[in-house]
Amino acid sequence: MTPITEPGFYDIPEDVYHADPVAVPSLSASIAKMLVNQKETPRHAWMQHPRLNPGFERDGEYKAAQAFGTVCHKLMLGKGGDVAVIEGFDNFKKGEARAQRDEALAAGRTPILAHDYERAEQVIKAGRAQLQRHEDAHDAFASGQPEMTAVHNIGETWIRCRFDWLPSGGNVVHDYKTVSTTANADQWAKQAFDLGSDIQDALYSRVYKALRGIESQVHFRFVVQEMNPPYALNVIEFSGAAKELANMKCDEAIRRWQWCMKHDAWPGHPNRVCYADAPVWHERAWEDHTLRKEVADKDLMEMMNQWQAPHEEGEAA
Repeated sequence: MTPITEPGFYDIPEDVYHADPVAVPSLSASIAKMLVNQKETPRHAWMQHPRLNPGFERDGEYKAAQAFGTVCHKLMLGKGGDVAVIEGFDNFKKGEARAQRDEALAAGRTPILAHDYERAEQVIKAGRAQLQRHEDAHDAFASGQPEMTAVHNIGETWIRCRFDWLPSGGNVVHDYKTVSTTANADQWAKQAFDLGSDIQDALYSRVYKALRGIESQVHFRFVVQEMNPPYALNVIEFSGAAKELANMKCDEAIRRWQWCMKHDAWPGHPNRVCYADAPVWHERAWEDHTLRKEVADKDLMEMMNQWQAPHEEGEAA
């Protein structure tokens, strides 16, 4: 397709979005996360960018668990046509099953075995029933368009996002997430920050506000659903404090992106010796071990003293 040169919303295929269709390399939420987290560096971000790394290749390996989540995602957003149901097989071990799977992948569809598809339908049926009773029932995936790409520029820095659901108006945006554990807000948040969901919130909200001309705060909400019975669903929005922190991370990611792009330099880890402290949990575990050892040693000494004590006259040996 023709490279995107103007800010706006675009209806483009997922693979085109991930290949970065903007005229100049653009910043996404996943790359922004890599620029500011504690585990990775700008060099890692360069490696995972489809336009910066000449040797970049997306992971094409089929993963059943990931495909199941993708199918649930498609069904919840009304994109069932993107799913290819493979009938008559219990797995993809047979050659014919693999052939149909690969044919679907080549056509840009998500393949799934028939029995897994039936379970995905159960997940979505349960999820929609819960959404109908939720206070966000009139907003979540109700009026708008699914899987829309948004492109916006801040000066020479271009940002791209892919909204699960682009609402027809208003300042509430919903994003669908599937989890294999729990949709409890506190428990989900523990992994959400590691996954960079807070940065996604900050970056997408900025782009949405800019393209829609909204002055008020954008309420970016995650519709989180469990993949195991009872398929519980929860709608979660980060607190004001969490959003403030996410915006600071977002600012820092944009600054680092701009510096790296300007200098065409993508630093890795520091070129000096780094000194690592023992984690707090490790220190506490050792202190606990030492304390218990001291108690055990004391008990052992008392037992030895009692065993070695001379017998009283008339006491049986």
